[in-house]
Amino acid sequence: MKVLACVVMFICVSGILMGYQNAVINLTNPSVLEANEAEIYLGHRFYGTVWEEPLDTFFGTNAGANVQLGYKHNIGYSAELKANYARKYNQYELGGAWRFLAPESTILAQADISYVSFAIPSMDKRRSNFRYIVSVQNAPLRNRLVCTLNAGWDGYYERFVSGVGISVLATESISLIGEYYPATNRRAASDVLAGYMGDYDAYAIGIKIDTYGHNFIFSLGNADHFEVSRLSMGTNNQNDLRFGFNIRRRMYF
Repeated sequence: MKVLACVVMFICVSGILMGYQNAVINLTNPSVLEANEAEIYLGHRFYGTVWEEPLDTFFGTNAGANVQLGYKHNIGYSAELKANYARKYNQYELGGAWRFLAPESTILAQADISYVSFAIPSMDKRRSNFRYIVSVQNAPLRNRLVCTLNAGWDGYYERFVSGVGISVLATESISLIGEYYPATNRRAASDVLAGYMGDYDAYAIGIKIDTYGHNFIFSLGNADHFEVSRLSMGTNNQNDLRFGFNIRRRMYF
């Protein structure tokens, strides 16, 4: 399945320039913000499972949630500064990104570098290191299919991370999204790292609704993290789906 997902991604990464509306669930997508434009985003990943006593728990939403709040700003020359916070592991992230393919090219590609600081309850102090991600995305093939690829390196756990996503445009403003985050090096992990990796690969499905300047994404997934370096470490939940949502707002200065 991992090989098939990667083959599909590489076949799909061709086409015309994509637009702001091609945001995805958890993967990083190359930004199309112009100079002095910004984006603020809010995400929730609820801890409760959707189908466990759905009426009493309102589909798992009353069991708490991992919350993310972030901001990024284009400073010109296709470069951005960004900052975000995620509640789980009390994680802070500061970084930058550079889109190294011009908007006129057939695809968009972006390199991200972030300094990440987090605190896992079982550890006696905060941990920090750098994370590097390259993201690639195409415009809709046949006006319908968008593919997104993330590949990078987690400096703290010293491991390769990756994820692939496919979006199908049902209408001009509604898309169906699927994402998969393979834990490719689970068997080669050290004993310490293996203790933090899940038994199953993480995935998510969702629906995206576009309005002027906004993206709304409603999702179901078997993990409660937001970014590929965490998600590609796997999860212990094979099919226990949790509800989530993202809201993105584009701003002009």
